[in-house]
Amino acid sequence: MELEEETATEQKDPVTVLGLTFANDDERREYFRAELRRKLPELRNIEGFPIGEDDDIIALSDPPYYTACPNPWLNDFIAEWEAEKKDLEAKGLRKTDFEVTEPYSADVSEGKSNSIYMAHSYHTKVPHPAIMRYLLHYTQPGDIVLDGFCGTGMTGVAANLCGSKSEVDGLKLSQAVAGCRHSICSDLSPIASFITYNFNTYFDAEKFNQQALHLISKVEKELSWLYETETESGGKAKVIYTVWSESFVCPNCGQTIAFAKVSDSNELQLRENFICENCSAIFSKRQAEKKFETVMVSDDIVNQNSLTPVLIRYELGQKQTFKKPTNFDDELCSRINSLPYSSALDSFILPDGVKTKELIQNGRIKASCIYTKRNLIAFEALWNAAKDLPLFRFVLTSVLVKTGSLLHNIGLKNGKINLAGALPNALFIPSMLAERNVFDLVRGKLKDILKIKLYPNRSGVNQIESATSLENLKDNSIDYRSCLNFIQK
Repeated sequence: MELEEETATEQKDPVTVLGLTFANDDERREYFRAELRRKLPELRNIEGFPIGEDDDIIALSDPPYYTACPNPWLNDFIAEWEAEKKDLEAKGLRKTDFEVTEPYSADVSEGKSNSIYMAHSYHTKVPHPAIMRYLLHYTQPGDIVLDGFCGTGMTGVAANLCGSKSEVDGLKLSQAVAGCRHSICSDLSPIASFITYNFNTYFDAEKFNQQALHLISKVEKELSWLYETETESGGKAKVIYTVWSESFVCPNCGQTIAFAKVSDSNELQLRENFICENCSAIFSKRQAEKKFETVMVSDDIVNQNSLTPVLIRYELGQKQTFKKPTNFDDELCSRINSLPYSSALDSFILPDGVKTKELIQNGRIKASCIYTKRNLIAFEALWNAAKDLPLFRFVLTSVLVKTGSLLHNIGLKNGKINLAGALPNALFIPSMLAERNVFDLVRGKLKDILKIKLYPNRSGVNQIESATSLENLKDNSIDYRSCLNFIQK
């Protein structure tokens, strides 16, 4: 209860939405969630309605701005926005006879290093300044933009930031008129719509930072033992990351050999050729067979490729250093793996396909199998603690695959580890990888999220729906249609 009170992000001032005034955002959300629940039976008939329980859809939604299903208030927003156009025209901020006679023909080249682009990864994401160029050329303030394949909602971000004179001036476009465009962001993917919602919702950075750090500290205090190691003096230290190596079997005598080896000076080396310490046989990685071990995943017995910890980086005070795993570390891993823990990701079976073939062959048959048990426990504890703080769940999803799973390898040069030089998001478990401390990982990503500078204006809405349907949207109600691969006036 204490955590819930301290992580409350609701606005306490009166708010007016679609002609209705509420004492605060709590009251607004409660009213529209009740309305959404009442409308769900009808909305289920619309193509693209997500697979999920009513309670989960309601809990995820922040209506009427964001619904984790088709949004029944789209036409109500459009009616308001059309009325606003008349006010803008009266103020001379819009033209009644606006017409685009020339296509946008300049080269568009935008870097991918801005804070918004870097905050959360997603497939084929486009930097929002590139989209702004098209919006500023083909639309005018107050126009309504639809992106039916919105992904992470960069069209919504671009439409909103068109209202920032400094952002518009930074593009150095002649005759560009600053002014917010209204956006409707829609996607078939629930995670895409969730990311879009957070990218398009203004937040108090200082307040959120305090809430998030409090939440991390509270969970870490309970689970810090997951990332403990023992120093040479017998004291305890915090693990920063653990390097794991795939294990192979000598084709001559059956001896187990790790792919990565560690020198006496704790430098990491990859084996070009294996030399068996038992029988002195020399063989390549191609000639060796992977070692498999039997594990229990939920109620399934699975043979998985074996991973062995070979090197630990730990922090003691202000100093970080390396060590080889000892009996303390082996016993901790055994203790963690013996915990009777069931993950929510156990229910998601990886689909059989070209890109998942190698994972399944290695016994990684469920989503939970691409994480160490230690990281699963820490991630899910943070996730459950953040049920009333969507923006923090946004932080968690931003690191869930890229650096929190076994799919993320490590860079290595002259024995030195470079986590930043890794290959992210490839659908295979590399022969050498780094298991990061989840709490440190999330704190680092939190700093990236706090760098996001959004325009403090709620100019758009988003939803989950199929782009082939859009049944809840009236015809001829959109000024500009935009998606990643298609832009049309």
